[in-house]
Amino acid sequence: MKILLIFMVSVAVVALIVFTIIRNNRDRKKFERQLENDFPTIRHGETDIEIEDTK
Repeated sequence: MKILLIFMVSVAVVALIVFTIIRNNRDRKKFERQLENDFPTIRHGETDIEIEDTK
């Protein structure tokens, strides 16, 4: 009886760990996509505007 309880608890713990890892990976990918959309990379030929010294 005790072995069955230990087995059930260990399966639940492993399932919780797997669920946490999968959810973390999904959230990380979603966060990275959000960052890419918020801060797009500079396109080819497009540069920052240089401010000339006016002294």
